[in-house]
Amino acid sequence: MRLDVYLKTARLFSRRTEAQRQIGLGQVLLNGAPAKPAHAVAPGDRLLIRYLRLELELEITATPRGNVSKAVAPGLYRLIRRTPKDEL
Repeated sequence: MRLDVYLKTARLFSRRTEAQRQIGLGQVLLNGAPAKPAHAVAPGDRLLIRYLRLELELEITATPRGNVSKAVAPGLYRLIRRTPKDEL
């Protein structure tokens, strides 16, 4: 599954275009390195996502086929660290 599609499916970004934009700005790291939107992700990969006021470190636990419900989306990753920007 593509990185940008995964971010949208897991509801980490509301739109795929927003995920692509943030990846392009270097705000999303895959396994510690900058990635492109089309980079393939798999269970076990780690993501670091820098939002405006928050930084999340996640481990991908599943890559679904198609869309998933809002209730299922959080089960696609495991939260490793959540840090507000003022603590960085």
